[in-house]
Amino acid sequence: MQSSLPEPELLVLDAVDPAASVLIGVLLAFVAVLLGRETGALLVGERTNRTRIRNMKQIISDDPEVKRVCELLTMRMGPQHALLTVEIRFRRTLDIQQLESAISRINMLDLQTHKLTPLKITGLN
Repeated sequence: MQSSLPEPELLVLDAVDPAASVLIGVLLAFVAVLLGRETGALLVGERTNRTRIRNMKQIISDDPEVKRVCELLTMRMGPQHALLTVEIRFRRTLDIQQLESAISRINMLDLQTHKLTPLKITGLN
């Protein structure tokens, strides 16, 4: 019965198999580092990019009822989801209906512009 494997003396380059194994190991390590970096950022809750943060801050600041945007924080919750928290100072002359209207308007602008998921407003200053 004849073997399908080549005879050892027919292999001219003895270093090909170990070199290929090392190259495969390096490729696997590179892929592991790349995937770890991408998913690690999601696990830690990395912020969204600076341009998007700047745009959201500008959209909120452009509302006539907003006096000042104090702090805007984002945290990525997944590839397509982000959590947005904003501290907003509104004009003091607003009554409660105007304040609610301004909050709803800002929320809808952010949702339409940045494709965000609406969140419940938990407190007002």
